Amino acid sequence: MSLQAQKSTRVAYADLVRVIAILMVVLIHTAAPLFSTLPTDSNGFAVSVLLDGIAHAAVPLFVMVSGIFLLDEKRMMSVHRAIRHYALPLVGLFFFWSVLYAVANKVAFPLLLENAGINLTLVKNFGVSVLEGAYHMWYIPMMAGLYLITPLLRTFVRRDSIHLVRWFLLIVFVLRFVLPTGIRLVAAFTGIDFATAYNSFELLAGWEYPFYYVAGWYIANTHPDTSTRRKVYAAGALALAMMLGFTGWVSAFQGEPVKELMEQKNLFCCVYAVALFALITWQGQNLRANALLTRLSALSFGVYIVHVEVQQLYKLFIPYRGGSALVYILVQWIAVTVVSFAATWVLSKIPLLKRSVRA
Repeated sequence: MSLQAQKSTRVAYADLVRVIAILMVVLIHTAAPLFSTLPTDSNGFAVSVLLDGIAHAAVPLFVMVSGIFLLDEKRMMSVHRAIRHYALPLVGLFFFWSVLYAVANKVAFPLLLENAGINLTLVKNFGVSVLEGAYHMWYIPMMAGLYLITPLLRTFVRRDSIHLVRWFLLIVFVLRFVLPTGIRLVAAFTGIDFATAYNSFELLAGWEYPFYYVAGWYIANTHPDTSTRRKVYAAGALALAMMLGFTGWVSAFQGEPVKELMEQKNLFCCVYAVALFALITWQGQNLRANALLTRLSALSFGVYIVHVEVQQLYKLFIPYRGGSALVYILVQWIAVTVVSFAATWVLSKIPLLKRSVRA
């Protein structure tokens, strides 16, 4: 979903990563509401943990695939270019879609569905919504920030200084993923407040995204032997199992949903996402681009933008009323995905809107 990446020569495995990632994004937003509301001892909760957890590699996958292209030594990347050609267009997209979402959710819906009147509160809610953006749009300013630090990262993210890349990844991995996750797990089961110790590592808050960004470049530019690859894949499978198991266990132990162990700043999600990206990248080096995969990949950013509105309408008319959580999640996921791709395709054909759904 990286800006400008679509303009480069198609890389089939990168297209595949984008398609898988956007399917995961829609699945997260489909399963998460049931994860947050169902009893932790119910079968529906277990299903939501499974599907939500599997899908949580989505954002790391998008960030890693961006790293492949934006950290490429062959791509010109000055500070001026990072600002003008990468960050600023994303800021523009953020506010363009923020205004549309604010009009729909803070003006149109209250006026049409809630019989609200135009008053100071409605105007205030509109203004706040424009500045904050829809809940899923945090990704856009985050990526703009990554684009801004790309010239800095490019000073050492090079093939002739691969040892510095490894050192960067190791430092962030230990301080941002390993130690905080360990502290949180101990706190979850002992009830002891380790806030001071945990906050010591919050100095690297947000550094999970530069980590994934650089990791994407590193994985795409390394070619380990078969034995090493299998170990990476095994570590990813184990991390996924631990993420799902600990999430269910801690949630049951505390009697309420605990999603923290599935977040992208968590050790288990990190290892799982990196291993999945490595699997697709290393095994897909000889994958040939095809028209369908290319087209779906090109629509992925638009699907990311529009799917939440499609999902909101779906849940408005077809809310979950009990029954099989698995069936409800899968049917909604398929329906929202298909409609979102179709809506994005239509928008991509409209001259004044097509740039708003392409990245």
